[in-house]
Amino acid sequence: MAATTSDLSRLDAILKDRAIQDAIRTAMNKATPFAERVTQELTLSGRKGIFPVQFGVNEGVYARAEKGLFGDSQVDQPDLAEVQAKFIYAIFEITGQIISATRDSEGAFEEGLALTIENTIDGVKLDMARQVIGDGSGKIALVQSKTDTNTYILDSPFGLTTYKSNRPVRNILRKNMPIDVLDAATPTVKYVDNSAITTVTHSTTGTTIDFSPVEATTGVADGDFVTRAGNFNLEIEGFLAGTSATGTYLNIPRAGNDGWQGQVVDAAGGGGTAVALDPDHLRDTVDLIMENSGEAPEFLTMNYKQRRNFFNLVAPQIRYAPMMAPQGIKEDALTFDDMEVVVERFFPPEHIGIVSPRFWFHAIDKDTEWIQGIDGTVLHFSQTADVFKAVLRTYRNMVCLYPAANGLINGLSE
Repeated sequence: MAATTSDLSRLDAILKDRAIQDAIRTAMNKATPFAERVTQELTLSGRKGIFPVQFGVNEGVYARAEKGLFGDSQVDQPDLAEVQAKFIYAIFEITGQIISATRDSEGAFEEGLALTIENTIDGVKLDMARQVIGDGSGKIALVQSKTDTNTYILDSPFGLTTYKSNRPVRNILRKNMPIDVLDAATPTVKYVDNSAITTVTHSTTGTTIDFSPVEATTGVADGDFVTRAGNFNLEIEGFLAGTSATGTYLNIPRAGNDGWQGQVVDAAGGGGTAVALDPDHLRDTVDLIMENSGEAPEFLTMNYKQRRNFFNLVAPQIRYAPMMAPQGIKEDALTFDDMEVVVERFFPPEHIGIVSPRFWFHAIDKDTEWIQGIDGTVLHFSQTADVFKAVLRTYRNMVCLYPAANGLINGLSE
């Protein structure tokens, strides 16, 4: 028996339940430890936020001899930073067959629905975790080589070019993810167009993916890049966007504006080989942030392997720990100059971020909601299959109001 109006009304009411929407909103705003520590919100209006950024101060300060003439006030007009909302959508769907099969068992219905909702929330959380770290381009990886028309080897998570060696793309590539592969020089050229990943296999130097359908155009080469299908340059501008030292950020050029440049440090000093983490790398970068911004960062963020390297730096102190605390030093209580060490599963390898969260904001125009139809329902019947869909949307971005108070170290061995 097909799904009835009663079935759909019941399901529609569940999706609109406050607890469900709160869970999805939490997945959006607290997808990662970094995002969770960004507690401030900047309200956008008309899908855009404009706020003044003042570089420098009034330099109309003079020392003069008796009866000496004053100069003029010396202050530039503020630049106007523009924050564009990014339009993020997630698709929830449930088949008519599932609705019909579980109709007569409340427990079965709730279990089937809970699993579908959980999968949707997890999907939102995983992708937002990637986006809030990314640079807004949507780059997930770079192509290393082609094995077949449906098999590529990838490396360089987030499409970064600061790696000292070929790095596999862990965590941010998953089975069933729809992807595009675009030409690095001419991104309008798509070698892979909306294909789904069918297998993911990691090695120490790369990640092999199979996908279907096969490539749409031949000619893919080393350095071309992978995005989610259709997402190129449409994603949230996250940590890597805010901490860059070059280019333009929020419509303001970084060149010539020190406060608008993140503190980016190559631990290898420009060399081609990654180096072991040293306390001086952290100390020098933190000092650079404080010298250039006058602000003290609050936490370090890194992946698990860099956390292990950091732990090894402080390991010699552990034997003295019982003198200070009965249980000694624990890995989850690591700090550096009172800065907490925050582990980000998705953070790019060979890198450590240094963060001042008080300058970061969730910029929101439209918070998380289901798109409603004319009749107020959120479930919509597919015209081509026995499937009912609901579309979750949010219009948002992330913004850093003081990039100079943040830093990024690269070139660290793992």
